[in-house]
Amino acid sequence: MHKHFPQERPPVPAAPYVGGVEWDATNYLASHLDLVNAILACTPTVAQRNAIRHDMRISGWERCLGGSLRLCKEKFYGCVHEALRTWVAAAAEDGWDVR
Repeated sequence: MHKHFPQERPPVPAAPYVGGVEWDATNYLASHLDLVNAILACTPTVAQRNAIRHDMRISGWERCLGGSLRLCKEKFYGCVHEALRTWVAAAAEDGWDVR
């Protein structure tokens, strides 16, 4: 369970890109992805985890992850990319198609 459970992130130092609507919105999405990753990490079986992933794919969440969130700059939005790496690593380990 702990392997893919989201970890606490260090504070972000003050910088010109920190703050503002885009920063807050992107971190809000990263928080939701952390929540989904935590739910998946606590789900006991591979079949149940993949059923949740299937539902997320149908809802369009996977398209948002792969089509939009992965395009934001890692330099500025490292938390998003860390959460995406967790999502992909856990999915690949469970045999989910991550292509």
